[in-house]
Amino acid sequence: MRWLALAALENALALRGGPCSEWFDNAWLKSEGFSADVCCWGRHPSCWQGEHSYDTCCRDFDVSDFEKHLAALGHAPHLLAQTLPAEEHFAIQPSQTSSATAHEFFRRAAPAARAVWTAAAAAEDAASLHGLALLVMTAPGNFARRRAIRRTWLQMLTWPGTENITYAFAMCAPDALTNSRLLDFNRQLAEEQELFRDLLILPWLEDVYWGWPHAAKTFLALLAALERQPFAQHFAVLHDDVYVHIPRLALLLADHPSGQGLYLGNAYRGHDFVGHRPTDGEEYEEMHGHRKMS
Repeated sequence: MRWLALAALENALALRGGPCSEWFDNAWLKSEGFSADVCCWGRHPSCWQGEHSYDTCCRDFDVSDFEKHLAALGHAPHLLAQTLPAEEHFAIQPSQTSSATAHEFFRRAAPAARAVWTAAAAAEDAASLHGLALLVMTAPGNFARRRAIRRTWLQMLTWPGTENITYAFAMCAPDALTNSRLLDFNRQLAEEQELFRDLLILPWLEDVYWGWPHAAKTFLALLAALERQPFAQHFAVLHDDVYVHIPRLALLLADHPSGQGLYLGNAYRGHDFVGHRPTDGEEYEEMHGHRKMS
C-alpha cells in the first residue's frame, strides 16, 4: 500500500464569518456574480461599496505577513513547476450525476480504474518507488484559497529536500450554485489554469462536499494521480483549509522504511456513518453493505 492521507488542521486557511460575511451574502453582489473568493482573489473594484473594502473584508486571505517572513529568509515567490500533468488520459463513460447512483457511477468508473491500476502495477517494486504526490482537494470557486496556498506553504516546494514532491489542486465540475454566483466562471478558471497549470479538473461529477459524490471525487483524484505518478511512493489527500510544513513531511516520510505500508491521518472506525443529508447513511449502507465504518 502506498497511500498517505493527511489529517486536516482545522480551518488554517478557511474563510470565517467576519465583519463582511453579510456583505458577501448581499443580493446585489451575488447578482453581479461576485463571491468572497472572487472579490478577495481578483480584488475586483465592483465588489466594494461603503465601508466594505479589500482591507476590511479579506483579512482571512491576507498572506502578507507570511510573505514578509519568507522574504526575510531570502525567498522570493516562485511560480511552481512541480505540478502533476493536467491532461486527462483515462476515460469514464459520461454520466448525468443528477440521475446516477453510487453503484452506477463506480460501475462505469471500474474499467478506467482497472486500466490505471494495471499500468501502475509495474511500479510496485519497492526499490523503484520514490516521491510524494500531493492532492489538495478544492472547490472550483475557491480561487482565493488556492492563491493563499500557492503564496504560502506550497512555496516550500522550492526548498532543498522537496525535489520529489509534486502537487495539484483537484476539483470536479462546478455545481449550479457556483455557476449562478460566478459570472464568466469558465473564463476565470481557464485563466488560472493557464497561469499556474496546477488544476486537476475531474469533469464527470459535480463538486459537492457530502454523500457518495464526495467519496467519488477522492477516488477519481487518487486515480488521476496514480496515472500521472505511477512511481510515487506516497499519495497525500488534504483539503484547501490546511497548512502543511512540507520539509517536515518529507523528513517524516524519509524515515519510514521503504516497502512498508503507511497511513497517516484520521481513521473513523467503529462509528455509524452519518454524512450531511438524511439519506447519506442509507446510501453508505447501500454501497458498502453496512453502516458502521471499519
